Amino acid sequence: MIFFDPLNPSYKSPAGALTLGRPLRLKIGLPRNFAAREVFVLLQKDGEERMWYPMRWTGIRNGADEFQSEIGITTSGLYFYRFFAKGRWEWDIGAGALAGGGGGGDFVQLVSEPARPPEGWAGGVMYQIFCDRFAVGSGGPIRTKADCSYRDDWGGTPKFLPDAAGEVRNDDFFGGNLDGITEKLDFLKDMSVTSIYLNPIFEAASNHKYDTGDYFRIDPLFGDSAAFRRLCAAARRKGIKIVLDGVFNHTGSDSRYFNKNGRYGGAGAYRSPDSPYFPWFTFKSYPDTYESWWDFKTLPAVKKDSPAFSEFINGADGVAAYWLQSGAGGWRLDVADELSDSFLEALRVRVKAVDPDALIVGEVWENAALKFAYGARRKYFLGKQLDAVMNYPFRTAIIEFARDGNSASLSAAVREILDCYPAGAVANLMNSLSTHDTPRALTVFEGDVSKMRLAAVLQYTLPGFPCVFYGDEAGLSGGKDPFCRGCYPWGLENAGLMEHYKFLGRLRAENRAFAGGEFRLLHEGGGVFIFERRLSHSVSDGAAVMIALNASEREFELETGRPLTDLRTGKKVDGEIAIPARDFGIYKI
Repeated sequence: MIFFDPLNPSYKSPAGALTLGRPLRLKIGLPRNFAAREVFVLLQKDGEERMWYPMRWTGIRNGADEFQSEIGITTSGLYFYRFFAKGRWEWDIGAGALAGGGGGGDFVQLVSEPARPPEGWAGGVMYQIFCDRFAVGSGGPIRTKADCSYRDDWGGTPKFLPDAAGEVRNDDFFGGNLDGITEKLDFLKDMSVTSIYLNPIFEAASNHKYDTGDYFRIDPLFGDSAAFRRLCAAARRKGIKIVLDGVFNHTGSDSRYFNKNGRYGGAGAYRSPDSPYFPWFTFKSYPDTYESWWDFKTLPAVKKDSPAFSEFINGADGVAAYWLQSGAGGWRLDVADELSDSFLEALRVRVKAVDPDALIVGEVWENAALKFAYGARRKYFLGKQLDAVMNYPFRTAIIEFARDGNSASLSAAVREILDCYPAGAVANLMNSLSTHDTPRALTVFEGDVSKMRLAAVLQYTLPGFPCVFYGDEAGLSGGKDPFCRGCYPWGLENAGLMEHYKFLGRLRAENRAFAGGEFRLLHEGGGVFIFERRLSHSVSDGAAVMIALNASEREFELETGRPLTDLRTGKKVDGEIAIPARDFGIYKI
C-alpha cells in the first residue's frame, strides 16, 4: 500500500497552492516488501523539462518505509509532480496509483506569488440579483425608454420566441430596479446576506445588460448613479457589500463605443474609422464584418490587448475605479477566460489601489488552476490577477450528489479544487446552485425540495461561500435562459425552504469554522457524505463543525466516538447519530 495524500499535511506541506518563499515538503510511504533503495520526486514546470529530486529515508510508519524531500521552488507557475522508486522493481508512482490503478497521472502543484486575500468576505453569504426581476421600488417601475416591451404581469414567463426578423431581442422588462433592492435590504439581512452580486446594471439595450451601452451610466430603467450610491450606502450600513458585473470582453453593438444603430450620435467605431473607439475593435470588412463574442453580432468583441480599452477600464479615471469610488465593493468579471493576462493584471493593480479588500472574482467554469484557453495556460491564481472564481465544479458535483447520491464525484471535485487552489481563493469561492446562465436547481431536481435542501447544505458548508441566485431560497424554478430569470415570487415563497436557508445563513454567521476553516472528509460512500470544517489552530466554541448528509433511501447510523451538539435542535448527542434518508445533520464538535 502506498501512503500519500496531497491534502494531508503529514505527506504534503503546505496543502493546496504554494506561495513563493516557502519550501514544498513531500513525504511518501512505500511497502516494506518493496525494499526501496532510491526514491525521487519528479517535478516539472508546465512546458519545461522534468527535474529529479532525491528523497531521504526517515523511518518506518504504518508498516511502510517513509521517504521525504524538501524542495525550494523559485518561480511561480503550474507544476506537475510524481514519484519514482527503485527497489525490487522500478516503480513510477503518479496520482493513479493512489486509487489502486496504474501510476498514470501527475499530481498538481500551483506556485503563486504572495498575494493578500481581500478581508471581510470569507464566511459570509452572497446573493445574486438580476435587477429587472427582483423587486420594484415603492416609486414604481421606471419606464423611460421608448423601444422596450414593458410587462405588467409580474411573475409572467419571460419572452423567449424570436421576432419577425428571427431575433430574440431580450427586450421585455418587468420593472425591477435599484430602489427595489434597497428596500429589500432588511429581507436580505434576515437571510444573513453579507454581499450582493448584481448582474450588469449599466445602460444597455437588453434586459440582461451584457451588451453594455455606456459603462459610466446606470441603465435608466434601473435608476441612476444617485440610486446606486443610495443602495451601496444603505447596504454598507447593514454590513452588505455590492459586487458589480464587469463585462469587459465585448460591448453592445448598440453602444456609445460601437454605435451600430446610431443611438449615440456619430462617434462610434461602426460609424467612423476616426472614432476614438475604433482601435478597440477588429473589422474584417468595414463596417459590417467584425469580430464578435461567439458570433453574436450584437456583441462586438474588444481586442484582448487593446491599450486604449485597458486604460479606459483600468486607468486612474477608468471604469473599475469609478464604480468602486461610488460605493461598490468588488467586481465579478464576465467570461474571464477571454480577458488577457495584461488586462487582468492592470485591473488588479487599479482595483487594489482603490480598495485592497475589494473582491475580484472571475467567471471560470472549469478548474481555474488548470485552465488552458486561447493557446495558453491561464494565470488567474499566480498572485497578479483574480482573488477567486465562480465555483462551477462544486455546483456540478453537489447536484449529482443531491440528485443521484454520487458521493465519489463530490469527494473528487472537492479534493481537486482544494489541492490546486491557494487558500485565499478557496475561502472566497462563489458556490452557486443556480445562475442566470443555468437552469434553476429546483428544476434540475424536478421540484424535489428534499434534494434542494441537501444541495443547499453543501452550498453553505463546503469551502468557499454560498452565492444564492435570487429566488432559490423561495422555491423559484425555471429552465435554461431566459426561464431561469423569472421574477421573485413575493408572497408565494416556499416557507419551509425559506426557513431552511435562514437556518443555514445563521449557521455560517455563528460558526467561525466556515470562514476559511479546514475541510476534513470523514466518510464517503453509499449516498452518504460526512465531513468536518475546523479552524486549524483551535477547537474552541464555534470552531469545529461536522456535517453529515444522506442522499440515499435508507437511514444511516454513525458512531462518532465523542459527544456532539445537534445545531438543528440544540440537543446533546452522545456517541451515535442517525441520519434519516434524504436528510442531513449538522453538529458542533
